[in-house]
Order: sequence, then structure tokens, then C-alpha cells
Amino acid sequence: MKYFTAKILSLGSLVLLAMAHTIQMGSDVSETVRKVKYDLHGVLHVDAEGVLRSYDQEGNVIDYRRLDSNTLNNIAQLYAEENSNKLIELWSNVDSFSVDEEQVWAPPSHLMPPTVSEADAAEQFQSANPKVFPRWWNYCNQYRCTENWECPRQDPICIRCVRSGNFTAGMCFDV
Repeated sequence: MKYFTAKILSLGSLVLLAMAHTIQMGSDVSETVRKVKYDLHGVLHVDAEGVLRSYDQEGNVIDYRRLDSNTLNNIAQLYAEENSNKLIELWSNVDSFSVDEEQVWAPPSHLMPPTVSEADAAEQFQSANPKVFPRWWNYCNQYRCTENWECPRQDPICIRCVRSGNFTAGMCFDV
């Protein structure tokens, strides 16, 4: 009986540790997103160089954060497996801290968020296969978006849209 109880306690500890890691991983990303200025009609985008840029409605960079490999990996883990693997590969050898300041504020077109046609957006929203998280952790990640304003329309607590790589649809954050 003692052995069985010890095993149950041991398994319980592992589950709590995994939950704590998941919460920490989510809070790392959420905290980073939370600190970025944003435009309601703009979008946040993590590019191929690992820079999180906030764009206004006109496509101008209004704020940014240089992301480290852990944060990039945590963002990738928020996506369904196939897309997660694409992002992990995209960001495998990036160093956002080596990106020139001028390029941070005026990125070349290939680093900007892809343009979104209505057809693209509809297809991405329909084919979205998000990981579903408990409400206490990044609840809004289940919603797909192309611009910040779309998130609160899906749920009032979701206020920012983050797109990654060359995906035309992003996910909402409750920050």
C-alpha cells in the first residue's frame, strides 16, 4: 500500500510539474505580448528573424521585441504539430539580437506579415486546428485572427492577434 501511495504521489508531482511548466511557458509568451504597444486595427507578427513587431493599420512598425530561442520555441508550441514544426525549423538558427536597429523599424517586405485576402482568411479560419487549452491558460489561443480587432469580437477578454512566420492567420491572446 505504501508503494502504491508513493507511486500515486510521484505521478501527481509529475503532473503538477508539467502544469507548472505549461503555465510558465504560456506566461512567458503572454508577458512578452502584453508589453508590446498595439493598434486595434493592426497586428503583431513574429518574423523569420525572431523579432516580434507591432504594426499599425497602415503597416508601420510601432513597437517591437527581440525574442530569444526559448520564447520562439514556446510560441511554436502553441500551434498544431505541423505548423509548430515549420516554425521551429524557421527559427532554429535565428538571433534576433543581431538584427540591425534600422531593419527592426523598417523590415524588408519578405519579413512583413503576409497580406491576407478574404479567401485566404476564410480558408485559414476554417482549417484552423488549434491546440485547445484550459480556460486558465491562454484561453484565447483557440481563436484565429488576422488583425487585433478580430479578437475581442470572438471573446471580449481576447485583445491581441499574433501572427507568426508566413501564416496568414494568427492566434488571439488574452493580455
